[in-house]
Amino acid sequence: MIDWLQVTYNTFWLFGLALLLATLGVSHWQSLEHRQSLLVWLVQPGARFCSASGLSLFALGLLLTSTTWWYQLAWGAILLSAVWDSLTTWQTWQRPPEQ
Repeated sequence: MIDWLQVTYNTFWLFGLALLLATLGVSHWQSLEHRQSLLVWLVQPGARFCSASGLSLFALGLLLTSTTWWYQLAWGAILLSAVWDSLTTWQTWQRPPEQ
């Protein structure tokens, strides 16, 4: 019998990893197109938000699939940190530029 709950939990980390890799791929492509460092594109608000969101999903998936308390504690801390970074980046990104 398929354990659909575990399939759902594993979907979170899989989509998170896909989002992280897609963000890295697009940032790498942009850095090649504009002949700039990859880091210049990874610190842009859009890339940073996608990276933090991907890390949040990844950490959530691993938190839900962990069986020992210290793994749950570690992934929970990473999840909280990534969610905080995602929210603060979103607020910064949506704020109109100062003139």
